[in-house]
Amino acid sequence: MRREGGHLLAEILVGIGALVPAILLLFGLFPVSHRIEARAWERWTATEIAQEKLESLRSVDYLAVPVTESSTRIREGRRYLVRVSSSEVIPGRLKSVMVAVRGPSQGVELELRRRP
Repeated sequence: MRREGGHLLAEILVGIGALVPAILLLFGLFPVSHRIEARAWERWTATEIAQEKLESLRSVDYLAVPVTESSTRIREGRRYLVRVSSSEVIPGRLKSVMVAVRGPSQGVELELRRRP
């Protein structure tokens, strides 16, 4: 049998050279995925706030729906700006109510059409 000396060290170095960039790339994805998850959570929270506001406006008398309104909500230490605007689509018969919620980095808008 013939032994091939010195090749084991070269094979180990090539293996390490292939694994290190792959591992570094994998670790580089963690901050990106964390940012994406934080934005998704923020958007979900903003949507939840907007839905709550729309539900509360459903119980308000048709004439009492505000033309414009602004307020602030704080959820999980983050501040969300809530803006409500309404307009009559068909005077006295149909209102369009828009709720816009803006979080620290993004926002959502939901619309409700309301009859008297």
